[in-house]
Amino acid sequence: MNVPKHVLKPDFSEGVDRKQLKQIRERFMQVNQDRLQKTHDGLSLRQRDVLAVLPLLYQVNHPLLPGYISQDSPRGIAGYAPDKTVQAIAKTFSQTFKYRADRRHTPQIQSLFIMGSTGTLAHSEASDVDMWLCHDPGLNAEQLDALHRKMQAIDHWANESGLELHTFMMNAEAFRRGVAENRLDAESSGSAQHYLLLDEFYRTAILLAGCYPLWWLVPPHLEADYAETTDMLLNKRFVPQKEVIDFGSAADIPKNELVGAGLWQLYKGLDAPYKSVLKLLLAEVYAQELPAAASLSVSFKLAVYEDELAAETLDPYLLVYQRLEHYLEQRGELKRLDLVRKSFYLKIGQKLSRQNASRTPSWQRRCLEKVVEHWHWPESKFRYLDNRQNWKMDQVSQERKEVFNELSHCYRFLSQYARDNNIASSITAEDLSLLGRKLYAIFQKKAGKIERLNPGIAPSLWEENLAIHHASTSAVHASGEGWLLYRDLASAAEAAYHPMLKKSAHLTELLAWLYFNGMITRATRLSLVPGNSAATVYEIQSMLQVFARQMELPLPGVEQSAFLRAPQPKEIMLFVNVGLDPMESVSEPGLHRISDRTDSLGYGSKKHNLVKSIDQVSLNSWHELSVQRFDKGELLLQALQAYLQASAKKASAREHRLGVYCFCAHRAEAIAARVRHLFEDAREAFFGEQGLRARRFVVEIEDCFYIVSCQDGTFRFKACHGEEALFEQLAQRRSSYSAIALDRYTLQYERLLRACFEHNRKGQIQVFYLNEGSVLDVVVLDESGSCYRYLAPYSEEARFCQGLNTMLQRMLEKRQLNLAMEDHATQSLPGIQFVRVVPGGESFRFHRIKEIPQRATFEITATAYHDQNRLCFDLHCEGHEFSFYDYGERQFQALRHKLLSEHSASHRLMQVADIAFPEHNLEGGEFGQESYGTLDYVRAYQQFDNRLLELER
Repeated sequence: MNVPKHVLKPDFSEGVDRKQLKQIRERFMQVNQDRLQKTHDGLSLRQRDVLAVLPLLYQVNHPLLPGYISQDSPRGIAGYAPDKTVQAIAKTFSQTFKYRADRRHTPQIQSLFIMGSTGTLAHSEASDVDMWLCHDPGLNAEQLDALHRKMQAIDHWANESGLELHTFMMNAEAFRRGVAENRLDAESSGSAQHYLLLDEFYRTAILLAGCYPLWWLVPPHLEADYAETTDMLLNKRFVPQKEVIDFGSAADIPKNELVGAGLWQLYKGLDAPYKSVLKLLLAEVYAQELPAAASLSVSFKLAVYEDELAAETLDPYLLVYQRLEHYLEQRGELKRLDLVRKSFYLKIGQKLSRQNASRTPSWQRRCLEKVVEHWHWPESKFRYLDNRQNWKMDQVSQERKEVFNELSHCYRFLSQYARDNNIASSITAEDLSLLGRKLYAIFQKKAGKIERLNPGIAPSLWEENLAIHHASTSAVHASGEGWLLYRDLASAAEAAYHPMLKKSAHLTELLAWLYFNGMITRATRLSLVPGNSAATVYEIQSMLQVFARQMELPLPGVEQSAFLRAPQPKEIMLFVNVGLDPMESVSEPGLHRISDRTDSLGYGSKKHNLVKSIDQVSLNSWHELSVQRFDKGELLLQALQAYLQASAKKASAREHRLGVYCFCAHRAEAIAARVRHLFEDAREAFFGEQGLRARRFVVEIEDCFYIVSCQDGTFRFKACHGEEALFEQLAQRRSSYSAIALDRYTLQYERLLRACFEHNRKGQIQVFYLNEGSVLDVVVLDESGSCYRYLAPYSEEARFCQGLNTMLQRMLEKRQLNLAMEDHATQSLPGIQFVRVVPGGESFRFHRIKEIPQRATFEITATAYHDQNRLCFDLHCEGHEFSFYDYGERQFQALRHKLLSEHSASHRLMQVADIAFPEHNLEGGEFGQESYGTLDYVRAYQQFDNRLLELER
């Protein structure tokens, strides 16, 4: 027999009926008690005790009870007194504890509420508990700090006791004004969630102790006049102030908050998509229907006023589902509705396809059975969903596609809604960009990126038995390269009749895909059929161990701040010669046994490069994993170029880790070490504490030298075949400074050159010279870091320094004059340094020449001009001219003869003091108006000086 409903419709315009107010409060208290009982029913005995004793822990400060900080910590809950059961629980912590009411103490805590899934269809022993600790608004900073520490201690104790508790301190007065005292999350979307949070609170909160919400007493039809109604109830003392707590109304949710909270829910929910689908769609429903339709909290209140108090009517999750169902049915969006039903079913967690473990089914199961009756799902669908923990790649891929479509729809809707309603002040382009970046970090496909199959869709994709076959073993794929993956093969022969799980072009890509998606672990039984490759099970297991060591799963969550900038590398792993034997192409007899040349990039007498392929595996700051393979052409330089380019994206290239690994059959450790040293040396050369440095990095591979440089933010490399071509390139004039650095194995015998490069200084012309007896070994580094090296016949040190220094000084004087004429007088000129290099055991000592002695000389000026395709010089000295046209190659002999005839008694030496080049060089002056650089002058001077020294002998 149906009991008639007693609908309450208070009309405060004709006066307030205190008896009716009491009925309203009692109804909500009844609902509250029912939910609290359901919460207890869903907990273990230990969890029930923890929940029951929580109010007492905030009621008193007792040294032997959990959460004790000090006697002065805020305590006391309004109107609370523990019953005998709670006091008995407290005695389990301390037999001497005895509760004594302190009537003189003014309670400093207004209320304790738990909210969320507790006491709902979705509640279970594994559910966490969110609690609001509503304190007296008058507490000072010191008191708030003490209460916060007490709260943290109690949370810690509860978690250790088996109840996952998260408590948030709340100031109801500040919250009502829209001022959040504490964030409810460690991160913020930049958009307020005040009203949506309050809407959820009113329909899910369970009062544990203290004041009840004043909101209960405001009739649904007066929600729009909430402030006036509550003022009247309090000011006219229809409701005692000390009995209630007021958070305000949640009837009207602003548009900007709907967008902000929706986007933030999308951001937070990408790792738990089924849960987020329900909240996201509710934001869409509210955006479309409010304020014309009531919010869920008002609908909940209306049901209580209409005496609809059954759990099936008031359950918060059921209210959400029914609202979403109605919305989607009205719009005819049945595919989205099916996803909502699936999400709701999985959230509730009651497996209806399986026999109930107990004789009496839980109220959640009975309620869910009624809900799904009209869904008309086949039994197979229930079995499929109930088997979620065993979903494999096939099922997860299909589910992932549906989830991505829905999340993308929600993102587009919220973005468009924000634009249509001009919600720019609350939701910035940065907010939208941040959400879009995370969405596509998880779902976007791009070359080399390892697809993340399981963003919270299934608990695990682990496979027990996997088989990896090289494509050459397959009758279908025998003509091609690549790798095939199978599940649960009884034998290798069955592969021809077994569906293939995946095909990958490269083994590293396949292994990264398996690992990143949690499909393969140490417990997986793995078989390998290598075909015509050199891959081994040892190599595969070793690579998987590297993944596990460098990228332990599950990866930690990505910080919100990471999406505010472009993705940056966090972990870079290089795998060398995967599935290859580098010695296979080496044909030298006995080379496996011994070789004088052990450099893996120039091994043996024929200088073989033993690096045949490199697979770069990169994990970035957005937790995108990508694999890039280099196995053709100048693969080592291509891989180095890609690594340096990735490193340039970091604020500091030293922040990411680099690992180099090789597990091939021969010389694996030596090959890995050689590649690691190369990449480390290059990184050290290009990146310093202040960021990217101007460098030219030289590496030798087989019979070729490569110069790696960075131009306009892009790394490039240039091949030089032989040392002569290398030094020709290193002497090229540059428009800006770029020092030279050598790979540690390159030009190892050039100890002097290495030492000079390490002493190079920007903005200086540096002349290093080493006395080798009959010759000077001269290294000149110009102001841009370019290098010219030559051997000068040795006569005396003073003559060498004076002559070259005089020429360089004259060159700079002309450069200064040109700058002044072009209004660049403030541009600084380089200094000139002469450095004597002295051998010192394994290294060199450098002595800078502070003063160069001067003596009288015959100063020669060499003036250049173009004669067709060659550069010719006319010589001038002591008022005489000796043109190339008249004297040809005998210019210097004629000059010396003339000087000796006129100055027979003079002991002055001849030196080229000044060189004048044409305005443009033969290549058209690509470096600007000053077409000839410092090293052009030095090269010309060296040639002239050599001829003069020959004449003097």
